[in-house]
Amino acid sequence: MAGLLPEGKLHFLFALLPPDVVARLRLDEVACYSITDARTARQCTRLLLRLPGLHGAAAAPSIVDATACVGGNTISFAADGFARVVGIELDAGRADMLRHNVGVVRTHLGGGGGFSGDVSVVRADFLQMLDAAHPASAARGSVPPAAPPLSAADVLFLDPPWGGVGYRESESVCGQ
Repeated sequence: MAGLLPEGKLHFLFALLPPDVVARLRLDEVACYSITDARTARQCTRLLLRLPGLHGAAAAPSIVDATACVGGNTISFAADGFARVVGIELDAGRADMLRHNVGVVRTHLGGGGGFSGDVSVVRADFLQMLDAAHPASAARGSVPPAAPPLSAADVLFLDPPWGGVGYRESESVCGQ
């Protein structure tokens, strides 16, 4: 990660982790401007856990992070209250970074020390998964084999990437 971000930005993004843990995390250039900072991610997690049906529920809630990137929100969901977290990432390299980052933070926090969520990482196109989950699409058998059923999650979290520094020049918000 050295050289990608100034030290102050690293501290801002990962303010809840010690520097030795931050040094082991993996990011690429896109993640440097796409990842949700730790404090905002924790605030989102706490707000989501207060949703009707989740707050005070007997069963631990589950969540799908449909645009996981390298783990800003995914890690917070697992560390701060969701029992089952599925992080979906389109880019293969960032999906690998997400798996790595989850492992680093899980090791740091420990199973009983704050990282109690079970995290699965799926490298897939969420929009295709969503289309495939539609009853009319199910007959076509187009659900990726590793894709968990989206309907099994209590919460579906969408935090679409904003498009990067040149997004205003793009002709399409889908990047096509």
